[in-house]
Amino acid sequence: MGHLTALSQRERAAILDVQEAQLEPGITTGEALVMVLSRFGAVSGTAPRWYVQDRPWEDTVYVTWEPSADLRLGWTVAYDGEVTAGAETEVFLKQVVRAGAPQPGTALLPGL
Repeated sequence: MGHLTALSQRERAAILDVQEAQLEPGITTGEALVMVLSRFGAVSGTAPRWYVQDRPWEDTVYVTWEPSADLRLGWTVAYDGEVTAGAETEVFLKQVVRAGAPQPGTALLPGL
């Protein structure tokens, strides 16, 4: 996958849908991703990247977030906005959430 300089409106919306999805009661996926960065971001030394694949023939957008070269988290976002985390992604994020609470005002990740 190469680096895209511009995302379509649907791709941007899919990333926002992922960030705003409820992971657990009172915790959004975006808050959990901020927790991942606070725990693992300094170790990796690389900026996180979003990768998005819009598949109109499936009415689905595939979203991957890569905070480091050895960690990839993935979701599917249906065109109706329904977000489904990959099984491993969901388990990993719930473990991160259980390890600590988010800092106030860090609900969404920058870079869109």
